[in-house]
Amino acid sequence: CYAGLSLLTPKFASQAQIEIVSKGVSNPFDPRRDTGAPDIVSVRMDKEAIATHVRALLSSDLALKLAAELHLAEKPEFNSRLIERNLFGKLLQLMGLVGPRAGESDDERVLTAYYDALRVYQIKDTRGIMIEFRSEDPKLAAELANGLAQLYRDNLSSRHLEAGVGT
Repeated sequence: CYAGLSLLTPKFASQAQIEIVSKGVSNPFDPRRDTGAPDIVSVRMDKEAIATHVRALLSSDLALKLAAELHLAEKPEFNSRLIERNLFGKLLQLMGLVGPRAGESDDERVLTAYYDALRVYQIKDTRGIMIEFRSEDPKLAAELANGLAQLYRDNLSSRHLEAGVGT
């Protein structure tokens, strides 16, 4: 068991948190009586709004921007084409069991590894969203989690400004 575990590459996890704030709402899960809708509908709608932000954080556009900023295609952890393989590894690669698949682009390999290392979820009964990244490099794990949070905030700000310009 020790020998097997010593062969595994350690993974470091980093977390970033985003709090979604709405104007005029102190506690988003308090029932809103001013809408005229039943309380349960109001609470469900708010949770659905947060779920929309979670899905947006998982967009491939943000993933590709972050991957380009952090040069993930140049890191073997995110691009299996760059992994140096021993004789046994080369044999497994020839059989198609490991390594890059035929016709797969660097972007596709990076996105696959990116989404394997990423976990985004809503923190129960809050407007908080947790972003978790796992990586072999603790600094890279932190850069990925914080970078995604910052990129998403910037993206929301630019959309808000664009919407305000047209009105």
